[in-house]
Amino acid sequence: MRQSLDRLGLDSVDVLFLHDPENVGFESVMQPGGAVDALVAMRDRGVARCIGISGGPVAMMRRFVDTDIFDVLINHNRFTLVDRSALGLYQAARERGMIVENAAPFGAGILTGDPRFAGTYAYGPIRPETRAAVEAATLIAAEAGILLAALALQFSLRHPLVDTTVVGVRTRERFDEAVAHASIDVPDAVWAELDSVAPPPGRGSTPPERRSCWVPC
Repeated sequence: MRQSLDRLGLDSVDVLFLHDPENVGFESVMQPGGAVDALVAMRDRGVARCIGISGGPVAMMRRFVDTDIFDVLINHNRFTLVDRSALGLYQAARERGMIVENAAPFGAGILTGDPRFAGTYAYGPIRPETRAAVEAATLIAAEAGILLAALALQFSLRHPLVDTTVVGVRTRERFDEAVAHASIDVPDAVWAELDSVAPPPGRGSTPPERRSCWVPC
């Protein structure tokens, strides 16, 4: 950690995350002397003002939230126009006073409307129920004359359970595009239609567990 701080030119960081614990398992990182104990020690020493947990599987992330150890939660691909499976997780985090950061509002690309991602959702093959929800959302966007990507981004930005939305971009052009999407006016009636096409919480896409990407997420 000291080497990282030296490279950053800082004495401490605002938030230090444990990322993708699904790769090693809950018990492994929670064991005495393990990764979580190390994070807590760094917070206690003031090296990090807050510590966070960042990963995908809703059930596992809920186990971390329920420990009451962490200050911040990042979850990805589980709270989008077409997947609300992280709703209970976010509610639980909020009840504990945690900061909630929602990552990958574009479902790893498909909700940008880019045809290259048409067959996938969240880094894996798209499920039939998710495909149907995407097709319905695409039709609603077209009828409203609003880009699907703008709706996908604003769904996360406007939701009261989300404090921060994490978007992957590769270029300045993509960054500027995201800023423009965030400023588009969306009628309430459009949001009501979109809410009707998403599977209810507990029936989301349950994406396969793969590494996060740096493409539009």
